[in-house]
Amino acid sequence: MGKFKPTTIDVGTIQKRFEAFEIDVDWDVIEKLQACRNHLEHLHPAHTLGEVAEFVAELFPVLRDFIQTELGESPAAILGDAWQLMLLHHNFFVDTTKRCEEAWSEAYVPEGMEPWLKESKCPECGSTLLAPAQENLDAGDSVERNDDRFKATCIACGYTDLVAPLMVGALENAHSYDPRDGGEASLEGCNQCGRGAFLIYEQSCLWCAAELEYTECEMCEERLGQEDQDNGGLCSYHAHSYEKFMRED
Repeated sequence: MGKFKPTTIDVGTIQKRFEAFEIDVDWDVIEKLQACRNHLEHLHPAHTLGEVAEFVAELFPVLRDFIQTELGESPAAILGDAWQLMLLHHNFFVDTTKRCEEAWSEAYVPEGMEPWLKESKCPECGSTLLAPAQENLDAGDSVERNDDRFKATCIACGYTDLVAPLMVGALENAHSYDPRDGGEASLEGCNQCGRGAFLIYEQSCLWCAAELEYTECEMCEERLGQEDQDNGGLCSYHAHSYEKFMRED
């Protein structure tokens, strides 16, 4: 009998072998589930049950495509009863996600914030299955105008909370930075609507769509920010220089 090394093949090795055989797999999904599994194995879970359920649901299409495309087999034939359970879980997740999206279409979410609604998670269980609170829809509220009272309800655990902080929080997470590493802020509060959704480099607000009247200095073409708008199209340096010149004159 041959002698084999007592080692297991890790995900990185599998990925290299798949790439060598030109087998296409959504590795982002695999890596998320692998990280989750590693935390669980070492008894330091970093994800909630809601997040784990979503990771598993995302894995099903990957497994289905691999069995059908690469093995040329039927998932039902290979996985048996497990396949039916997987379908029930995946179909429920997809159907519920679609229902949530349809419900939010009636809530008038600011267009620029729609991607961040999809990134929002339940603070209690981490699920993205959030639906607009029926009481807000019945009252004719909109997220755009009534963010101080418009709530989202988690389908996974029933937790209810204001939806605006969840969206802004998801946006802030995506634009987080560490000044110690030389990073710079790319997000700030909007002077027009007061929400923390003003993209500095885009010079516009994702919530109210406000844009700057003056975008660059007339003298040096430096990018202008919200704090420069009272300078009449000048950066702070040239506005100060102009003021000084006028006083001396």
